[in-house]
Amino acid sequence: MNVDINKRLKASAVHFAICLIVLTATALFFFTVLYPGIFAYISGISDVFLILVLVDLVIGPLITFIVFNTKKKELMRDLTVVVLMQLAALFYGVWVMWSARPVFAVFNIDRFDVVYANELNASSFNSASATEYGHMPLWGTKVIGARLPSDTGEASKIIMSAVSGGSDLQYMPKYYLSYSDVAVDVVRSAKPLTDLRKYNKERAAEVEEVLRRYSSQSDKIGYLPMMGKFHDVTVIVGKNDGRILEFNKLLPIDKSYGVNSLDLKEILKK
Repeated sequence: MNVDINKRLKASAVHFAICLIVLTATALFFFTVLYPGIFAYISGISDVFLILVLVDLVIGPLITFIVFNTKKKELMRDLTVVVLMQLAALFYGVWVMWSARPVFAVFNIDRFDVVYANELNASSFNSASATEYGHMPLWGTKVIGARLPSDTGEASKIIMSAVSGGSDLQYMPKYYLSYSDVAVDVVRSAKPLTDLRKYNKERAAEVEEVLRRYSSQSDKIGYLPMMGKFHDVTVIVGKNDGRILEFNKLLPIDKSYGVNSLDLKEILKK
């Protein structure tokens, strides 16, 4: 009986090691290439990956331990079924993470919006403002800008569409611009770092650390909100040139923030 248990433990350990290698390679790819840095937090992708870990790294080796018996004629069949189930779970998880990857961080009027691959369709790129925005980037998240058209009627349509829950500016490649083209808008919209105190009262120490970090140039540093699918974060920028200095997990706004709370006339003026 002890010999049988030892064989099961060995088979389960081998299975675990193989799964660990595969999941480590998958994690490196997704968390360094497709969801780099803050974008994994913004997108909530860690929850999906934890499910993959549970299925492939825990349940799979456990089932191998249970079914492994060299005396069983059906052993290879059982192990094949386990591996196929794991591969199916892995491929599904990879597909979900790939199709929902963040492709653009778009500065839009007075904030950044994260746009995901499954929020854009091929036809939306037909009228892209430039060839570089005529497709989604395959790797990483490109920081760009978007600006309302000068035509007041067209701008009003976009704003009303956003207010009513329809398509918003960040989903329209027709109005995409390079980040350098909207740097002046970033500078104009940047908020004082001290405002972060209002929205992070329970994280006062983190706020003070940020303020200390930029204390020598506080008049030259500001921030803007970045709106994500699961979390909103803070983008710290230079108030002279709009250069992005860092992304921070501090909450940048209160929960009532949104297009509905903005004055439409003021938006149109911008």
